Amino acid sequence: MKIGIISGSFNPIHVGHLIMAVSAYNSGEFDKILFVISNNPAKKNHPDMAAFSDRAEMVKLSIEDISNDMIDYSTVEEDMGSSNYTFNMLEKLQKEYPDDKLSLILGQDVVYKFNRWYKAREYNGKYSLYYVERPCGVVSKIFNDNVKNFGFKQLSMPHIDISSISIRKSVKEAKNIKFSVTDKVLEYIKSQRLYL
Repeated sequence: MKIGIISGSFNPIHVGHLIMAVSAYNSGEFDKILFVISNNPAKKNHPDMAAFSDRAEMVKLSIEDISNDMIDYSTVEEDMGSSNYTFNMLEKLQKEYPDDKLSLILGQDVVYKFNRWYKAREYNGKYSLYYVERPCGVVSKIFNDNVKNFGFKQLSMPHIDISSISIRKSVKEAKNIKFSVTDKVLEYIKSQRLYL
């Protein structure tokens, strides 16, 4: 089976993440999409970071109505420590899925700096790399070089202008976030009093 991995803090997971997952699945490149919740994403140590358990629960709630043959989630990073790297997560996940081919799906903005990632050269041949188009300005030489050098393939999806940062800000300002997150996630945020 070919599994597409979407890793992130999901603080909180929103409909843009879900559309990305469904678009990736519908591309025909993957047999399953797996959301992997980051333990403590690099440079994201801030007071608005919900606990790992809350973020995992929101991911679980957001995909409950979708077949887990199509989209599922993993808490593989929960015990990996805060200085974990994506490559290490994939290595651990590969042990859980020894017969499957894992592919990493990233936002286009990440491709610009992929050459500086931990063990970037070791992805080649071991894990397939995909990027999802995002409006992030002019495509530069470094972007094109990284696409070529690391064998990135492009996935298309509709542009959805939603971010976890804007959702947290809206919650803090008592604004309505309906349609930015699923109803179950909205109720969870309210019941747990997250992002206030």
